[in-house]
Amino acid sequence: MRKLIILITALTIILLGACNSESVPSSVIPPVIEEIASRDALAEKSIENGSEALFNAQGGVSIENGIFMFKQGVWKNGEEEIHIDHLGETTLTAIYPAYSSDKTLITHHPYDNDTLQDVLIAQSKFSNETNIQLKFRHLFSRLTVRVHSSKAKSIDAVRITAPKVTQIDPINGTVTTDGKHTTLFTGDEAGVYSCMVPSLIDCPLTITFALTSGNEVTRALTHTFVSGHKYECHVNRPGIRTAEDLIDFSQFINNPNNTGKIHPNFGEKIGDETVYRLLADIKLTESQCEKLYSIGNNSYPFNDIFDGEGHTISQLKIRAYDGHAGLFGYISENGCIRNLHLADCYGTITKSSGSGTGILAGICDGIINNCKVSNSTITNESSSYTGAIAGLAYGKIMNCSVEKTTIIATSNPLGSIVGNLYNGKVYNSYAANNTIENITGSTNARGGIAGYSLNGVIQNCYVYNNSYDNRKTNKGQFIGSANNTTVKNCYYDIPTSTLSLIKTQSNCTSKQNYQYDNKSFMSTINGAIIPVYTLLNQLITSDIYIGWKESSTLPAVFDN
Repeated sequence: MRKLIILITALTIILLGACNSESVPSSVIPPVIEEIASRDALAEKSIENGSEALFNAQGGVSIENGIFMFKQGVWKNGEEEIHIDHLGETTLTAIYPAYSSDKTLITHHPYDNDTLQDVLIAQSKFSNETNIQLKFRHLFSRLTVRVHSSKAKSIDAVRITAPKVTQIDPINGTVTTDGKHTTLFTGDEAGVYSCMVPSLIDCPLTITFALTSGNEVTRALTHTFVSGHKYECHVNRPGIRTAEDLIDFSQFINNPNNTGKIHPNFGEKIGDETVYRLLADIKLTESQCEKLYSIGNNSYPFNDIFDGEGHTISQLKIRAYDGHAGLFGYISENGCIRNLHLADCYGTITKSSGSGTGILAGICDGIINNCKVSNSTITNESSSYTGAIAGLAYGKIMNCSVEKTTIIATSNPLGSIVGNLYNGKVYNSYAANNTIENITGSTNARGGIAGYSLNGVIQNCYVYNNSYDNRKTNKGQFIGSANNTTVKNCYYDIPTSTLSLIKTQSNCTSKQNYQYDNKSFMSTINGAIIPVYTLLNQLITSDIYIGWKESSTLPAVFDN
C-alpha cells in the first residue's frame, strides 16, 4: 500500500480585462450596454495552508466527496492510506473551497451570504505512482459594473440578476442552473459593483439601478461568459459609438464657438487632458461621409486625445474639407491620436487640401501612436503631400503601420506612411504590401515610409513588398528624397533591394540598416542570423513603444 500524496503547483487564476458599454446623454442616467469583451491575463497565487478542497476520483483510485486539506504544499486526507491500482488510470476533480460558510458542500450550495462564490476547480488524469500536479482555474466569471463618476452618487442601489446555480457536478465540473438569482449592492460613491456570474453561452442578465430620486431603471442584456474571465461593463462612459456620433463630434470640434469646450457625451477631462474615445467599430456610408468634417483645421486644430481603443472605422470616404483632407484635418502639437484602425477607406481629392492629404490625418504636428491603415486607396490630384497616416508630419508617428494600401498622387511627394516628414519622426513602424504610384510622369519623390524628408528621423522601422510605378527617379525603400535626415536601425526586404534606402539625398545619415530574407524574416548581421523582430525589440527603450510579436512570417505585427 502507498499513501496518495497529491502535490499542487502554483494556483493559476485567470484574470481578464476590457469591456465596452454605451454612454448616454448627460440628462439620462441608465446605461444602454452595447457590448462586453474580454482578454486573458495570467497571474499566480498559492492556496493557503489549512485550506480544504472537495476531491472526487474514479478509476485506479476511488474517492467520493473526500475532504482534503492543504498543508505544506501537500494535499492529505488525514493520515489514512489509500490503495492505488497500479494498472489503472485515475480521473481526479478537486473543487475549492469545499464548504460554504454554513458547512454545506460548495457543490450543493455555491452561494454564501447570498452571493455566488468564486469556486476554483482542478481536473487531472494520472497513472500509478505518479505525483499529481493540480492546476486550478476559476469555474465562474466575474462581472464588474462601473458607473461613471458623474452619475455614481445618483444611485442608491444596484441589483444584478443572473441565472441561479443550483448544482456543481463534482466529477466533471459542469453547472446546473434553474431560475434566477439577484445580487444586491448598496450605492457606492466609487460606482463599482462586482460579483460572480455563471459561465454560460448567451447568459441573460438584468441590471437594475435604484436612483436617489426614487425611480428605478432596468436594462437587460445577453452575453456569453467564459469561465475564468473577468468582464467589465462601463456605464455612462463618454464616447463615440455610431456614425452619427462621429459626425456630431467632427462638427463640434470644427465649430469656433466650442473652442476650449468638451462635448459631454463623447469626452471627459482626465487631469489636464481631454480624452475622446471610440467605443465601437463604425462602418460609414457615403452619405454619412458627406456630413463628416475633417476633424480640426488650421484655425481650430485638434488639441486633445482621441483614443480609438483598438476599434475600426471603415468605408471612410476621404474628401477635402476646409482646406484639409483626412479623418483628422490638422492635429496640433498638443494633439494625440492613438489605438485607431482605418480600413477599406477611399477617396479622390480634386480640390485644394492645403499642405497635406492623408487617410488618417492631413497634417500632424502632435503624436499619432499605435494606429493602422489597411486595404485603402487614396488618389490625390491636388498639390499637397500624400500619405496614409499623414500627408505632412511635423510631429511623431510611432507604432503605426500601413498595409495593402494604394497611395496615388499627381504632384508633390508621396509615401506609404507620410508624404512629407518635415522635422518629424517615424519610430517603430512598418509599411507592407502597398502601392506607391505617381501617375503624371513627373519625378515626384516617393518612398516606402516617406516621400520627402527634411530634418526627419526614421528609426526602428521596416518595409516589406511595397511596389512603385515604373519611373526610375526619386523612389527609395524608405525615402524618395531627403535632406539632413537620419535613417537608423531599419530593415528592408531583399526582393526590392535594387532600390536604395534614400534615392536622392543631401547631408543624410544612414546607419545600422540591414536587409532581411522576406521568407524567414531573418537578417544576417556580423555573420549571425537573427530574427528581425528580435533586433527591433532590442531598440525599444520606452514603454511608449510597442513590442514586436515573435514572427517568422510577414508582416510582423505589434504585440499589445
